[in-house]
Amino acid sequence: MKNKIIITFVLVTFLLMFSICFAANPKVQIDGKMIDFTDENGNKVEAQLINNRTMVPLRKIFEELGCTIEWNQGTKTVRATKEQQTIKLTIGDKRAYATDYFGRNETEIIIDSEPVIVDNRTLVPLRFIGESLGCDVGWDQANQTAIIISYNKIGKMIGSKSRNLYKLGFGFDSIEVSKYYYDEKDSSRNEDITLSLNSNKDNETEEEKVKIKFSGNSEMVTEIKEEGWNDFEYTKLKNGKFLSNNYVFSSMFDSKKNEEFAIDFKTLDLSSDIGCNIEQWTKGVTRLDTTKMDINTYGKVESDWNKFINTFLSGKRNLKVEDFEYNYIDINNITCCRMNSEAFNTLLLLNKICFRYELNYQDLLSDYPTITYNYSEENSPDGVSLMIELELKNEYKERIKYKIVVNQ
Repeated sequence: MKNKIIITFVLVTFLLMFSICFAANPKVQIDGKMIDFTDENGNKVEAQLINNRTMVPLRKIFEELGCTIEWNQGTKTVRATKEQQTIKLTIGDKRAYATDYFGRNETEIIIDSEPVIVDNRTLVPLRFIGESLGCDVGWDQANQTAIIISYNKIGKMIGSKSRNLYKLGFGFDSIEVSKYYYDEKDSSRNEDITLSLNSNKDNETEEEKVKIKFSGNSEMVTEIKEEGWNDFEYTKLKNGKFLSNNYVFSSMFDSKKNEEFAIDFKTLDLSSDIGCNIEQWTKGVTRLDTTKMDINTYGKVESDWNKFINTFLSGKRNLKVEDFEYNYIDINNITCCRMNSEAFNTLLLLNKICFRYELNYQDLLSDYPTITYNYSEENSPDGVSLMIELELKNEYKERIKYKIVVNQ
């Protein structure tokens, strides 16, 4: 009996020691790549679990996520910069500071695990770093691996297929959307509507003026003209509020003509993040449950995006049901993020407030089994232009054609 107790104690002790050692060195995967924390001198500085938080070597993790680093030895503070966004952390301090994508609105954030120095290496909390930089962060318990999906590789995939689209992710100057309806049996039913939006930003005042114009011969255009808001302007002010010279548009936000008003984008189910780049957009479109992420998740997400890119950024083709079916991409969430362009944001607002177009591709394919899609782009001395055309046909000789033109 005594021997059994000793054997059991030894086994329990061994298993406990094994689990502690195993937990002390979690692995880290970023965009499908397992990270090797060997430093420039050939020394390996492992990620560690400290107070049940994954802590990782500062320099390696920031560089993997595309940041440049500044270290202040006197204050023991690190400042990481990615494009215009910054994150600041101090050794032993649970207060961190992060800005938005454009380097504005620095906010103080209390983190649950402060940066520490272990064996002359600075370790920082992985989850805070990843989420502050717009990444999805998860934990694979079975493989003791922290998972980060930064969407940087996916953004580069899109950029390699369409450099112009990648650039337009940072904002554009105008957008024009047209819808045409044709009835080959009864041409009297034919109609069209075009919505043109142009924006012009004053860099000195930081105010942006948006011009909106409706044209065409549809019932909607006729009604808009009668109401008196088919051609007007409004301004986004420096304080983030808006001012319209049109009483109908102002009334949509419970305001009066030439009276400042605010827009609650969350109420309208639109992201409140201005300045969405291509990585943020792909994250918004990706339908991902971070509690179920594992070491195979990124490969599956990347496979979905490869399919999406090859379907919708490859010129002209006839679309089929399977072209709309994905495991991780939410087609209905394509316009999830607002851009650094009030023209595009206005289009989203008008869609939500006035038109309430809801694209249900299953119903669409049922009503119009033939869908022709065409994506094209061109460069000119005046800038970049993208065009998307969608034509739908049914057995009743009806056709609907959508045309979207974006300029920068």
